[in-house]
Amino acid sequence: MRLRWKHEALTKGHVRYLESRLIMLTQEAGSVSLTNDTHPDFQRLPEADRADMDTFVENAALVLPVLGCDLFRRKTRPTTAPAVGRAAPDNLDSPIFTFATAGAAATGQETEDGFVVFAGSTARRTPSGTFPAGYAALRDRLLTTGQLIDGPSPDLLPFTTDVLFTSPSAAASIVSARSASGPIEWKIQPAGTTYREWRSSRLERA
Repeated sequence: MRLRWKHEALTKGHVRYLESRLIMLTQEAGSVSLTNDTHPDFQRLPEADRADMDTFVENAALVLPVLGCDLFRRKTRPTTAPAVGRAAPDNLDSPIFTFATAGAAATGQETEDGFVVFAGSTARRTPSGTFPAGYAALRDRLLTTGQLIDGPSPDLLPFTTDVLFTSPSAAASIVSARSASGPIEWKIQPAGTTYREWRSSRLERA
């Protein structure tokens, strides 16, 4: 099976980043046993490029199950996301993450089904030029269903319910109304530990 990037040629740095991200997703899913555990230095790739590659990975994770490839599909069980500010329940070992950008502020948590943004969080109303069409369509659906609404601030859209996203990047992109790399945008406060750093430390301990 081959995956193609239609916009520009991928450099060796892009390919190494994609390899590491796909390996990480497969390890998280626990669907197969891996002998390759490559973990390149993410910081060598510019942040804008990392955001583009995260979008590439998310699209692959959405399309591959349709083609019968379930490498990234997690074994899930029903979970309930906690309310804003509440500690993680015993059946989850994810901390609470925060993300603030251009006046918007969100709180969320990793669950076995994806990444949940909690009710009471806010998203930017006005998209930037880097807001992917797929995320724009997702935001429109959230507005249609009332999970995002017009709030008292003309610049912000409040979340009325906890919303489950397929990945931290999808959640961060909706909150920021732009293409965002969730693994480096979501942080544990007050230490400022990124989602990526937290996830890497978990894999090292596993």
